[in-house]
Order: sequence, then C-alpha cells, then structure tokens
Amino acid sequence: MPYISELTVDEVYDILKKTDTAYIPVGSTEGHGYHLPMGTDTYIAEAVSLLASEKTGGLVYPSIHYSFAGATSAFRGTITIPLRLLSELVKEIVKCLWGQGFRKIFLISIHGPNELALKTAVRELYEYDEVLAVYFNPYTVIREEVLKEGFDEAWLEASILYAALKVLGKDHLTEKYLKKVSEEKIIHVPGLSEITRKGGYTGFRYTDFTQHMPWRQNINSERGLKLLKEAANTLAELSISLEKYINYLKEKGFKYYV
Repeated sequence: MPYISELTVDEVYDILKKTDTAYIPVGSTEGHGYHLPMGTDTYIAEAVSLLASEKTGGLVYPSIHYSFAGATSAFRGTITIPLRLLSELVKEIVKCLWGQGFRKIFLISIHGPNELALKTAVRELYEYDEVLAVYFNPYTVIREEVLKEGFDEAWLEASILYAALKVLGKDHLTEKYLKKVSEEKIIHVPGLSEITRKGGYTGFRYTDFTQHMPWRQNINSERGLKLLKEAANTLAELSISLEKYINYLKEKGFKYYV
C-alpha cells in the first residue's frame, strides 16, 4: 500500500521502520490537445512513482497538480502559478519529510517548465538547508530511444499517458480520448524555433489546442507501458545511487548525514 494518503497514522509509523524513501509526483493542470486529459503530466509522474515504489517499498505522496503552465496558460481550465512559488512549496514539503527521517526523497515530473523550479529547489535545499533531494524527469531515460525510432514527443506522451491510466486504474477513460482524433498538424511560430536553435530561450504561448499535444498516428499503449516501466526501473535504481552518495557524504564528515 504505497500511497501514504490511504494509510492510517499507525500504519505510517510501521512502514517508516522499513523505508526512508518518498516519492512526490509533480504535474500540471493544462490543456493537452484534444486526445489527452488536463492531468496528463500528473498522471504520468504518479504512475512512474507508483511503479518505482513497488520495487523499493517507498511511499508515494499526493501529487502536486499545479505548476507554471507558461505556453498553455491561454487555454481555459489551465492553472498556472509562478515558478518561485512551486519551488518554495516543494522545498517546504521536502524539509518536512527530511525532518521526519526520510533520506531518499524524489521529485518526479515530466512537465517542461517544472525543471526550472525543481532544479532550483534541490540545489537551494542542499545549499541553504543541508537537505538532500533528487529531481527526476522520466523522459530523460526514454526520450532518446523514441526519437531514434522516428517518433516524437507527441507520440511518446500519448502512448505513455494511456499506459499510465492503466497503471492507475483509470484505463476506462482511454476509449473516450482515443475517439478524439484530430488533424495531425504542426503549427510553426515564425522566429521561435530559430531562437531556440541558435541557443536562445524566451517566453512563448500556444494559440491552438493542437500545439500541445498534437494527435499522432499509431499511438501504442503497450509500448508506452514498457517505456513507463523502464523509467520507473531507473527511478528505483536511483535509490541505490543516492545511498552511495549519502555514504560518501558521511565518510567526508557531513554531520547532517550521520
């Protein structure tokens, strides 16, 4: 029973005798084309966390559903909050868990803008609070494989989302989403891709639902599940890597890891 929200307080105390690992899925509530739900990023992060927890025995905390939406903030239903606010919220959550004895704390997110907030959070936690946490983006270990095969991130996200719904017991929703086939198009914004290609970075906003995420042919939930499990296995392995790092810090005399 890895979801801490489903445990009674005495059960939490018993489990904490066996694990010091916590997973915090960080998602978003934003438009994802016609064929994906508003909670796509949240569902994927939660599914990866759940699969990893089954291997490590770690606890999965309730997902954070709100973040900086940025490009999708023009779509109704989308919720966006400042990056700094998300970063501060995450830091307070992690510090709370650290104070209770958790030492392997993972922040899981595929939402692009969250990288800015979560990387800032883990660096500042270590620098100013002497607290260790790890940010993990599942796409970092599966994106390259998919791109080499000729698929793009729109295909990846749809395939993994439908797999995630199955893992979370929400696969009854898939049929509805798959009926929402839309035109398979790419909308180019003059100048934006050139800025990125030349090493620049700037703000931008979508003007059409299909810009995030567009429909793709041959969406494959079975392949998506394999990719999802691959990412989850890597997340589980990070616990071992983190343990090695913590032992190193102890050997070097970092008193707060003793």
